[in-house]
Amino acid sequence: MRQLAPPGPQHGRHRRRPGLPLGVACAAWIGIASAQTPAAPVVEQPETPVAFEAVTPGPPSSVSPAAVPKSENLPDLAAVAGWGIPPIRWGGNTTSNYGWNESAAGATTFTETQTVGLRGSSYIYQPWYAQVSGDLGLLTGTSKQSGGDSVESNSSRSTSLTYGGNLNLFPQSRFPFQAYVQSSDSRASANAMGSHYTALRMGARQSYRPETGPETYSASADRSIVATSDVRSVVDALQGGFATSIAEHGISANARYSRNSGDVGGQGSSLLSLNAAHSWHSDEELTVASSANFTNNQIRMLTGGGLSINDSQVVQLGSSVTWLPDEDLPLTVIGGGSFLRMNTMTETASADLSNLTGYANASYRFSNNFSANAGLTVAQNQSAGIRQVAAGQSASVSYSGNPLTFGDYSYNWGTGAGISNQMITGAAANRNLSGQVQHSVLRNLALGEASAIVLNATQSYALAYNSTSGQSGVLTHGAGASWRRGIGQQSLGMLSTTLSDSISTGDYPSHYRSLSTQGTMQTQFSSRSTLSANVNFVLSQQLSSPQISQTATGATPTSALVSRDGSSTLNGSAQISYTHRSPFDIPDLVYSAAFQANASQTNLRLISGDPNALAWQTGQVFQQYADYRLGRLMFRATNSFATLNGKKNASIFFTISREIGDF
Repeated sequence: MRQLAPPGPQHGRHRRRPGLPLGVACAAWIGIASAQTPAAPVVEQPETPVAFEAVTPGPPSSVSPAAVPKSENLPDLAAVAGWGIPPIRWGGNTTSNYGWNESAAGATTFTETQTVGLRGSSYIYQPWYAQVSGDLGLLTGTSKQSGGDSVESNSSRSTSLTYGGNLNLFPQSRFPFQAYVQSSDSRASANAMGSHYTALRMGARQSYRPETGPETYSASADRSIVATSDVRSVVDALQGGFATSIAEHGISANARYSRNSGDVGGQGSSLLSLNAAHSWHSDEELTVASSANFTNNQIRMLTGGGLSINDSQVVQLGSSVTWLPDEDLPLTVIGGGSFLRMNTMTETASADLSNLTGYANASYRFSNNFSANAGLTVAQNQSAGIRQVAAGQSASVSYSGNPLTFGDYSYNWGTGAGISNQMITGAAANRNLSGQVQHSVLRNLALGEASAIVLNATQSYALAYNSTSGQSGVLTHGAGASWRRGIGQQSLGMLSTTLSDSISTGDYPSHYRSLSTQGTMQTQFSSRSTLSANVNFVLSQQLSSPQISQTATGATPTSALVSRDGSSTLNGSAQISYTHRSPFDIPDLVYSAAFQANASQTNLRLISGDPNALAWQTGQVFQQYADYRLGRLMFRATNSFATLNGKKNASIFFTISREIGDF
């Protein structure tokens, strides 16, 4: 006689897994059991009454396995109960773009595109297991061209499909994986008035971090394809990286390989890059940083003579050391070295260059005013079988005086001197002595609570002697004034002018003068509208400049003459921008406008006799933007009018889009 086994503690571990509702799970179990097993025989009633709880059906987790019919065809509901349908966020938009452009040659282009896009995101099993997202878009557009001297009237229509997807596997784990694919069409851009192209990019990235330890590993692969009507460029890239830290040491390494191929005459390139880095810190007193790099670059490029091939390899090694002997001692010592090896080969020639350099530098601050610096450099160069060794020594001191105040005047001054020596095998030694002194006076005049004028004057003189080029001295005078004016809390304006005059004497005399003026203004008409403007004006004159003369073609220059016919250049620019939010009390409407103008004039046609030099160049650009949002509807209108040396270009672009969904 078969009986139902009463539930007991030993069956408490058979818990129903989350995912399917209890009623659905029971109904599925009952339906499957009734369809696949024969009817159970009638159970005889026991002589002693059985408790009600012992025969009342409970949840599936409390049913004894002995009461379940044996069948090999029953599904394992415990394995699939947790796989429910996850929530899906979705959204999209529809967009209509209309554009018109008129070039300087008189050709007009009208474009119209319609796009529909959908996007969504969800997860698989649980958010920590896998996150997925994707998008799908359909674009159709027309283009019409007419007018112009060399442009024939034509029209075209095309349709393209864009798509994308992203998979994040174990995003919060120690080994996250990401894969992606994305295609796009330039006509979907709000600035799609140029050439039409499509782009496709796909790739994957895997990272790994062990359960214990500071190591991190990463590897990625990426492919990018950009195509136009007659050009297709493909870039494949592989990259791997490693980083760790051991005590006070930091170590990292990275490798990258990329290859570019196009279908225009066999052009393309490949690049292999390997680099490693090491750093070490010792109680913040000694720091060492080292790096090693290797690159191998092959380029195939079309030239006038056909396909040109350039193959180059570069090896770089470098290390630097910073030493702070004592926290209370104002001494800093920096040293290091580097090695460079470069080899380049073409179809007709090859070049090999190597360089080995070592340097050391020490600086000491005696006080807040006085400091000194000394350095040593040694380098070895070898190229085309010629080996040269160069050594250089340098030392300098500088002193800055404390500011002196006389009433409303502030006086500052400083001086410095330096010496350097350079020796190169096969050439004469080159020694240089230099010294300079400068001082300045500044006065601040307060014209009111929100207005002030600052006046300043500077003077400096530098004297240098070089054993190769001779002696030279430079005397520089400068003066400036700036005016600052504030109007309430809404407006602020500033105007400044600077004049500089520099005279060089010695073996290469010259005279240079410049005048610059700058003005800025910012004002806020209300809490929703602002205006800003900027004006710049620069006039420079080369009153005289050194002119090298030589007695015969290819001969060594013998003297330096002064040219009295100097050149002058005038440059000016102005920008003004205005932004207004909710004009005419229309909510969610934003209007902005910007105007920019520039002009330059030079007398190079007169000085150099160059007939191609432009005596006067001007340009203006005026742009307007209007953005409006009405619920899920968005409107944008832009226009641009540009003029360069009398040649005009104009464009208008209008976009209407509507969002759908919640993502």
